[in-house]
Amino acid sequence: NGVVLLEGDVEEIEAYSSCHAVTLTGGKTMTSSAIIVASGLAEKTLGVPGEAEYRDKGMIHCAACDASLYSGQPVAVCGGGTAGAIEALHLARFASRVYLVERADALSAPPKLRERLLSEPRIEVHLGQRPLEVLGNGCVRALKVIEVANGEIRTLDVSGVLARVGFEPQCAYIESLADLDPDGRVVVDKGMRTRTPGIFAAGDIRSGAPRRVRDAIADAQAAAVSAFALLGASSSDR
Repeated sequence: NGVVLLEGDVEEIEAYSSCHAVTLTGGKTMTSSAIIVASGLAEKTLGVPGEAEYRDKGMIHCAACDASLYSGQPVAVCGGGTAGAIEALHLARFASRVYLVERADALSAPPKLRERLLSEPRIEVHLGQRPLEVLGNGCVRALKVIEVANGEIRTLDVSGVLARVGFEPQCAYIESLADLDPDGRVVVDKGMRTRTPGIFAAGDIRSGAPRRVRDAIADAQAAAVSAFALLGASSSDR
């Protein structure tokens, strides 16, 4: 059918005058005159000691999936935005206590969610604090946090930690080939074209994307039309 599916992580994209080269982990390289980048966003990690060590051993990935595993136990949620608020409220249905840790001085969740958080007796909000280390002994036992204002350190005894501290674009391999906005997303025109001819970006990775499935699909269609037009023009020039 003309479509070849390959699995692998992209390490580098090199741009040339007539075509571009895509290098995957392991060294496999492909060439093409048109490349559509749609690698999306990845959830940010806390970036603290113990986080990777206790992956699947108390680092909670999804409240809806894992909340019941922490029934009657204290847990912590890092992040006071919409996602963090929703996860904290769900965990509060099962956990004995939910510590919501937010480094800013105020929650960024919408007003109605903030009201629900503050009225939930099992949720304890800690503003102006950031995670410092995940502690444990085979599995998560505590979260060490630090007061942003004065550097005071305290330890929260918890059996699980969930991070909802935002997202980051997965576009390191095209940073030299495209302009990025202040959030690190790829700047494109209406045809999803980057500043490098033949390289397009679509979906959550592009600047201004509203992070909705229907918009990502529309981006992909626009990028495909632009790529098809480029390939057609390239063929006619030969």
